[in-house]
Amino acid sequence: MELTTLQKQRIEQFVPTFKRYLEATDREADLHERHERTEMLSRLLSAEGLEQMTELEFGQVISSLWASLMWGNKGYLVERLLNDNGLSQLQVSLRDLLSYYKILSRIYIFSTRGVYLDAHKEAQDRHILRFAIH
Repeated sequence: MELTTLQKQRIEQFVPTFKRYLEATDREADLHERHERTEMLSRLLSAEGLEQMTELEFGQVISSLWASLMWGNKGYLVERLLNDNGLSQLQVSLRDLLSYYKILSRIYIFSTRGVYLDAHKEAQDRHILRFAIH
């Protein structure tokens, strides 16, 4: 795949910022934090982790998400989610979300190669394509 001129220009725009990041002294701490967060999320969001997830662990997942950074009181956010939905419903929703993500990512990868295979059929069976397209 070849990049367009516009894509190349956009990449060139961010090269100086990326170089400054690579030279920054806090880069190692940032990478370490990302690695720890990735390990935690992999463990907690695995099939087994979701099944055994406690309210505290759910709070750890939500608190670690980029989207929750704007919440000064993450405890309130977590408590509100748990009170409004219940832990068991949140576990089901997370499981579905992760399952759909895997299917849709396979469809994207296969469709960029001109191949649809079973992922497309699986998504149609689950009505995921209708959800994703609309």
